[in-house]
Amino acid sequence: MLMHPGFAVDVDALESVGAQVEATAAMLRESVRVAGAGLAPASPPGSAAVVAAQGAERAWLAELRRLVEELDGFGADLSASAREYRAADEVNADGLRRSGVLPR
Repeated sequence: MLMHPGFAVDVDALESVGAQVEATAAMLRESVRVAGAGLAPASPPGSAAVVAAQGAERAWLAELRRLVEELDGFGADLSASAREYRAADEVNADGLRRSGVLPR
């Protein structure tokens, strides 16, 4: 992996942030599940206000679900990046040890 001079990755911090973002997504997913439908009033039937509120509820829940998926993806990507950086570091360190540059 090509690194620029002076560039360093804090893999532990990257792992931590990835886990926190994934936990936030899980918390939001559970909140959406618990809230579910029923945020909009149910009566009086046929009321234009109720129909509008129910439409807003559906749109709001759809947007929250989209946000959950996006957060989950960001967290997974951060966690995967941390694993990839750690694996690359281990491979490079092993290569340096085998060449005698680093102690075994």
